[in-house]
Amino acid sequence: MDRRSFIKSIGLGAVATSAPLTATTAKAASSVYKIAIVGGGFAGASIAKYLKLWGQNQVEVTLLDANTSHVSCILSNLVLNDQKTLTNLTFPLSNTASKNHFIFKQGKVTAIDRTNKQVLATAKNSGFTVDYDKLILAPGIDFIFPNGMNPSLPDLSTPIPHAWQAGAQTTNLRDQLKKLPSDGSAKVIMTIPKMPYRCPPGPYERACLIADYLKTRKRGGSLIVFDANPGIMLSLSILILLLLNITQTLSNTSLTNQFSRS
Repeated sequence: MDRRSFIKSIGLGAVATSAPLTATTAKAASSVYKIAIVGGGFAGASIAKYLKLWGQNQVEVTLLDANTSHVSCILSNLVLNDQKTLTNLTFPLSNTASKNHFIFKQGKVTAIDRTNKQVLATAKNSGFTVDYDKLILAPGIDFIFPNGMNPSLPDLSTPIPHAWQAGAQTTNLRDQLKKLPSDGSAKVIMTIPKMPYRCPPGPYERACLIADYLKTRKRGGSLIVFDANPGIMLSLSILILLLLNITQTLSNTSLTNQFSRS
């Protein structure tokens, strides 16, 4: 689908498909078309950027996110071995909005009023609404805590960090790896849930990095991976793990009450 067809498909009409817009065409429109986007990750921010770029003055694009910044999961594994920092991977959404000429509002969406075409949100115990003609939902994913894993523990101090969403738990996991013994006796146990989950190769990418970390910085050790899925796809990641020769992978295996520590 090309740019013209896409803009028509979301209802902007013929005027918005001609770019760049002139003052005459902008005045010809009866009103500004309002687009609300929920979620400031790669999808939401990219949509906001290009809809404003393509719609120009014909559209008012408002991006809502519960956080003031987006922390990229992509490359967050490199925080574990100090090749990257969370600062490198943190993008303030107000800066993104200013650069790309759309509106950013920080707040947690509480409801969507489809009748009146409004998004209801709260920020700092204060409610507000955003009107829309077109609503786009790009909220990303959330972490489903297994039985026995305490979701109320602080991300920076929980003893078993999942670090599935980049942020404080990434720092926590990095610090735990640094504290492992450096005499080759370190043992790391990693679990992989049943699919589906976001980014299927993600767990083995992390396993590769941890295995390499043990081999290069801790004089060896062992990494045991419990994979709840029935089969393990042979991939470059698996080959790397085999070459590192410090990893044991058990397929179709999960741990019972594995998160009992709190």
